[in-house]
Amino acid sequence: TSYSSGATVSITANAASGYRFVNWTGEGVANADVASTTVSVTANRTVTANFEWTGDGPGPTGIHTLTTNASPTNGGTITRDPNQITYFSGTVVTIAATADEARRFRFVNWSGAGVADPNSATTTVTITSDMTVTANFEFERFDIELGEIEMVFVQGGTFFMGCTPEQGTACAANESPAHEVTLSSFSIGKYPVTQAQWAAVMGDNPSSFTGDLSRPVERISWNDIVNAFIPNLNEMTGMTYRLPTEAEREFAARGGTNTRWHIYSGSDDINEVACFNRGGLLGTCPVGTKAPNELGIYDMSGNVLEWVHDWHGNYTAEAKTNPTGPSSGSNRVIRGGCWNCPATTCRVSNRSNTGTPGFRGINVGFRLAVSP
Repeated sequence: TSYSSGATVSITANAASGYRFVNWTGEGVANADVASTTVSVTANRTVTANFEWTGDGPGPTGIHTLTTNASPTNGGTITRDPNQITYFSGTVVTIAATADEARRFRFVNWSGAGVADPNSATTTVTITSDMTVTANFEFERFDIELGEIEMVFVQGGTFFMGCTPEQGTACAANESPAHEVTLSSFSIGKYPVTQAQWAAVMGDNPSSFTGDLSRPVERISWNDIVNAFIPNLNEMTGMTYRLPTEAEREFAARGGTNTRWHIYSGSDDINEVACFNRGGLLGTCPVGTKAPNELGIYDMSGNVLEWVHDWHGNYTAEAKTNPTGPSSGSNRVIRGGCWNCPATTCRVSNRSNTGTPGFRGINVGFRLAVSP
């Protein structure tokens, strides 16, 4: 550490278990025989605290590393006292494991040599060599009934997708050109999938904003949805749920054949229809908090952004029928708005290409679709 010339620095030596402080050596120490003293900095200084072994038996033979792990890594946290990485042989270290109860983990035991009481969350370990101890946690599954997944029927039709005139100058480059799209009829979730619904299917709740299971689930990836949640849900229900295509979601957000060409889903006043980044909102809202759009669908312009089926690709001008996006890509499209999004992101034509299939965000969820 650097100091100005002439500075007086307080130094303290703390003896480890089984040792006693002897003295300080080095220039500039005010009182070399006391553990807490000062050193006057008039040049580059090196001072050494000297200790003497006073414990039972022969003194320690070396300095060793203590490594602590959590299994699974998101199951909880570990603290140690003294809070060091290396210790003299013979040091007794207190270790404490704290389970992440908000995510429904509980402490099980410690594994590794030298732990005094492996079944106690707070215990000690005696350092005798380089050592590794692991706090083991266990997930307690939710036991929740799935209940009804409310879907809204969307009559097929033709619309212009992308940067249409009511969107004004807010459009990004990837929203153009606007182009004609024809869709067959389908049904889409009345609300984003909630934490309760995710927990009923998957047994866990990965969301950041817990405490009310009627909030939308977030912190889930496209892969989590397509490879785990939807297959499990379809097995439970006998249905063929899927993610909506990008075109289906925009058509539904615009109000389908009932559209009134609003900037946002259901209104030109975002405050009527969206939980978004205004007024210090710090997290998601329970689904359906704001007004629905022309089809009775909620949260299409706010609360959480939503994964859709498609790989991201640039628009082209030709008319399309039931498009499903490019056959490959690096990012899946994310649609809608969110609790920490600006108003421009909440527009019905806005599209994001930042979502790699494994990405998990605290503002990204999804809703379901089914054909027809």
